[in-house]
Amino acid sequence: MPLKMTLLKLLIPLVLAGCLISACNNSTNPLGPLHVGFVKPASLAGIPDTVQTRYREDAAILTARILAQRPGSHPEQLHPELQENLFNALMHIYQADGYTQRDSVTVVHSIHAWPRPSVQNLRVYFAPDAPWAAAWAGNTPLSGHTAMDALINRYAMTIHVFYFWTPHQAAVLHAAAPWNMNAVAEAFDKVDGVISAAPDEKAVAGHDITAEAGPSYWTFSFQYRPGSGATCTRIWTFRVHYDGRVEALNGRSP
Repeated sequence: MPLKMTLLKLLIPLVLAGCLISACNNSTNPLGPLHVGFVKPASLAGIPDTVQTRYREDAAILTARILAQRPGSHPEQLHPELQENLFNALMHIYQADGYTQRDSVTVVHSIHAWPRPSVQNLRVYFAPDAPWAAAWAGNTPLSGHTAMDALINRYAMTIHVFYFWTPHQAAVLHAAAPWNMNAVAEAFDKVDGVISAAPDEKAVAGHDITAEAGPSYWTFSFQYRPGSGATCTRIWTFRVHYDGRVEALNGRSP
C-alpha cells in the first residue's frame, strides 16, 4: 500500500476525533462545555402534580445558573433539554426511597433551589407618569402602550407587586413560565419610559440545591439552613448516573 494512503488512513480518525471535540466545545451548544449526557427519563407515576411542578421550578433555576456561567449573550428561553435532564435527575432522587438521606431532603426539610436567579419575576422601575403606570397600579398589566403590551403578552406576565415609590415607581411582574430573566430585562430596558429592569432577587438565601455535571453522572447537593441568613448547617449529596441509578453520599456539615 502506498505510504500516502497509509498516512491518510491514520489521519482520518484523528481528524474526525478533533471535529467531535470541537463540536462539543462549540459555544453555541449550551451543553458543549459541560460534556453532559442525558439522564434516563424518570417514571412519574404516582408523583403528585404539585411535587412535579416544584421540582420543575428547581430544574429551571439550576438551568439558568448553568447557562449564566457560559460566556457571551444568552437567549431569553431556557434550554429545554438541559432543563428536562435536570428534572429527571431530581425525580430519580425523589424516588430513591431506600435512602434515609432522601427522606431528609424531600420530606423532613423539603429542600428546593433558592430562586437566584429568579426565572419568573422581573422588577421594572419607571417614572410615575409612564403610560402604563396607572393601569399597573390597578393590577391591569395591559395598558394600551404598544411596546410594553407586546412584552407583557410575549412573556404572559401579570402584576405581582406594585410599589408607589418616589421619585420612581416600580412593579414586580410575574411570568407564567420560566425565562432567562436577565435577557428578558434587556428587552424591557429598551422600552421608552423604563428606567431600569432586572430579575427580582431575594437578598437572603434559605435552603438550596446545587448541580454539577460529571463525566457520566450529575452531582446534586441539598443544603439545609435552619433560618434566613443562617450559615449552611447540613449538606446531603447525591450522584445520579445517566442510567437513572442514584447514589447517596455521606451527609456532612460545612
